[in-house]
Amino acid sequence: MRVRLLKIASEELSEALSWYRERSQRVAEELWLRVRDARRSILLFPLASPLIERRVRRFVLSGFSL
Repeated sequence: MRVRLLKIASEELSEALSWYRERSQRVAEELWLRVRDARRSILLFPLASPLIERRVRRFVLSGFSL
Protein backbone atom coordinates (compact mmCIF):
# COMPACT_ATOMS: atom_id res chain seq x y z
CA MET A 1 0.00 0.00 0.00
CA ARG A 2 1.11 3.53 -0.72
CA VAL A 3 0.21 6.70 1.12
CA ARG A 4 -0.13 9.65 -1.22
CA LEU A 5 -1.16 13.20 -0.57
CA LEU A 6 -3.67 14.90 -2.80
CA LYS A 7 -2.15 17.86 -4.62
CA ILE A 8 -4.06 20.32 -2.44
CA ALA A 9 -2.86 18.59 0.74
CA SER A 10 0.72 18.59 -0.50
CA GLU A 11 0.52 22.30 -1.28
CA GLU A 12 -1.01 23.04 2.13
CA LEU A 13 1.73 21.06 3.88
CA SER A 14 4.43 22.88 1.93
CA GLU A 15 2.92 26.25 2.84
CA ALA A 16 2.60 25.27 6.50
CA LEU A 17 6.20 24.06 6.67
CA SER A 18 7.43 27.31 5.11
CA TRP A 19 5.34 29.38 7.50
CA TYR A 20 6.63 27.49 10.54
CA ARG A 21 10.26 27.55 9.29
CA GLU A 22 10.12 31.35 9.15
CA ARG A 23 9.14 31.37 12.80
CA SER A 24 10.87 28.34 14.28
CA GLN A 25 12.92 25.60 12.65
CA ARG A 26 12.22 23.40 15.67
CA VAL A 27 8.46 23.72 15.25
CA ALA A 28 8.73 23.06 11.49
CA GLU A 29 10.65 19.88 12.25
CA GLU A 30 8.01 18.87 14.80
CA LEU A 31 5.31 19.31 12.16
CA TRP A 32 7.30 17.18 9.71
CA LEU A 33 7.70 14.46 12.37
CA ARG A 34 3.95 14.54 13.06
CA VAL A 35 3.25 14.12 9.34
CA ARG A 36 5.71 11.21 9.19
CA ASP A 37 3.98 9.58 12.17
CA ALA A 38 0.59 10.12 10.55
CA ARG A 39 1.77 8.35 7.40
CA ARG A 40 2.93 5.41 9.53
CA SER A 41 -0.42 5.32 11.29
CA ILE A 42 -2.21 5.27 7.95
CA LEU A 43 -0.06 2.35 6.81
CA LEU A 44 -0.81 0.43 10.01
CA PHE A 45 -4.54 1.23 10.05
CA PRO A 46 -5.51 2.05 6.46
CA LEU A 47 -9.26 1.75 7.04
CA ALA A 48 -9.38 3.93 10.16
CA SER A 49 -9.89 7.23 8.31
CA PRO A 50 -13.19 8.09 6.62
CA LEU A 51 -13.60 7.40 2.94
CA ILE A 52 -14.28 10.64 1.05
CA GLU A 53 -14.30 9.22 -2.47
CA ARG A 54 -13.31 5.99 -4.16
CA ARG A 55 -9.87 4.97 -2.87
CA VAL A 56 -9.38 8.29 -1.05
CA ARG A 57 -9.50 8.66 2.70
CA ARG A 58 -9.13 11.77 4.85
CA PHE A 59 -6.66 11.89 7.72
CA VAL A 60 -6.74 15.11 9.71
CA LEU A 61 -3.58 16.04 11.56
CA SER A 62 -5.06 17.73 14.57
CA GLY A 63 -3.65 19.26 17.69
CA PHE A 64 -0.60 20.85 16.12
CA SER A 65 0.17 24.32 17.41
CA LEU A 66 3.08 26.43 18.58
